[in-house]
Amino acid sequence: QLHRMDLEDPDIANVVEDVVQWVTITRVCGELAVSRSLGDPDFKDMASQPECPFFAFPEGHDRTFSTDLLLATPEVQRVELREGDEFVVLASDGLWDVLNIAQVVQTVKKMRNANAAADDGSGVERVMTCDEIANELCRLALRLGSADNITVILVVFQW
Repeated sequence: QLHRMDLEDPDIANVVEDVVQWVTITRVCGELAVSRSLGDPDFKDMASQPECPFFAFPEGHDRTFSTDLLLATPEVQRVELREGDEFVVLASDGLWDVLNIAQVVQTVKKMRNANAAADDGSGVERVMTCDEIANELCRLALRLGSADNITVILVVFQW
């Protein structure tokens, strides 16, 4: 993905230095991203199928499945919010493929604390809106070379 990145920007170049590493992208049967696979009929009802010749089973395997390859049961985590929690970022893997949690938190905090000059040139400063910050995170992910769909929602808590 380096060829898609804006390496002329020093902030992007610094992220690359911190992040570039060997990454294994796990796909179901080497073909299908898990997020796309939940509704794919080709990977359903595998336990009722006879021997499957298309999979690379380990030696000695009986070449059958005991259950479906994919389950549509979501992973859910419940977190109790406390006064002082500032925000939550809900985003698709297009963002998380190129930025980790700490980088996203740092970026959001930086944008929330930085005032931007008003568009009308009046010199009056204003804080970036949630929508503007979410859009900036999307643009940053694109500049970092994300090749996936990118959706970002920022929710700021006011206590």
